[in-house]
Amino acid sequence: MEIKNNDVNLKYSGSWGSFVKESENIKYSASKGAYVELTFNGTSVEFYTHTNAWRGMADVYIDGIKVTTIDTYSKEEVSNVLIFKKTDLSEGEHILKIEVNGRKNSLAIENKVAIYKFITSNEPIEDTEELADIKKENEKLKAENLILQEQANVNLNELKNIIEDLKGLINNA
Repeated sequence: MEIKNNDVNLKYSGSWGSFVKESENIKYSASKGAYVELTFNGTSVEFYTHTNAWRGMADVYIDGIKVTTIDTYSKEEVSNVLIFKKTDLSEGEHILKIEVNGRKNSLAIENKVAIYKFITSNEPIEDTEELADIKKENEKLKAENLILQEQANVNLNELKNIIEDLKGLINNA
């Protein structure tokens, strides 16, 4: 599903402006901390921007976790540029957040970040061999984590016993 930058379901925070390029409305901000959030149901999301020499960097979050920083600078001015794509989300509701971080690369004139559009999809994740390998690795890591937790509990109990023994020695001294 395509979501234009003026969709009522987008949540903008901070200072945002807009301009028209090739008959398309584009929102932008250079204010550090300004962000746009998209809440969607799906397994994938794409973010499209408008690039040029005045563009800066933004942090990308999915479900509150920072997944990357994107640089929207380009020597050439180009609209409708796919700059971020995530295709392996679990089925269900997610929140994508694009936050202006106030930084720019050394070639950029300014640090503006432009919002062109988003595309979401709810295609089921195919059970590929790669996905099966990821699931196996995940199960292996869970088992290793459980063993480490058990070892930590044993070590903690041993430490508590040592502390009690030391308290007894101190009290008897």
